[in-house]
Amino acid sequence: MPAAAELMPLVPGRRWRYRLVVGGRTVARLTQEVLLVTQGRSGTLARLRRQVEGDPPQVFPVVSGAGEVRVDGQPVLRDPLTPGTTWLGMGPEGPARYRVAAVAATVEVPAGRFVGATVIRVTSPDEGELAESTYVPGVGLVRHRFNGPLGWGVLELEAWEPGDGEGAGR
Repeated sequence: MPAAAELMPLVPGRRWRYRLVVGGRTVARLTQEVLLVTQGRSGTLARLRRQVEGDPPQVFPVVSGAGEVRVDGQPVLRDPLTPGTTWLGMGPEGPARYRVAAVAATVEVPAGRFVGATVIRVTSPDEGELAESTYVPGVGLVRHRFNGPLGWGVLELEAWEPGDGEGAGR
């Protein structure tokens, strides 16, 4: 069973490219890149640059330490990553519950077929299911299903580059 930090590798230069599919059509592409990584008292601190094609990039803080990973302040992963483990965070409209739905799952996305994936589901008392994120150890986020303003969409990994000092990606 992987630790939370293994599911969000914070290596300078690591890059992911995703396609955004809504209603069965690819409507956009998105890239993410780890910019700056430092070690602090609370763990590994990083800056993650996210850019949807045609839009200006946004930069988010990521903190990985003490058994959890926080992206822009939200606890997206938390140990122990065993099915049924839950924790609280915030969704777009208020409080949200994160739950480990599966470990050792298999997922297929344009970047390939991955085994050993961890699936996290996010729900809200008012809105029901909000999202489902699938992470692979050593790779990161490979699929993110979400309930958005246009209905359900999915972000799927098309390619990734491992970053400085690591082996080849896809």
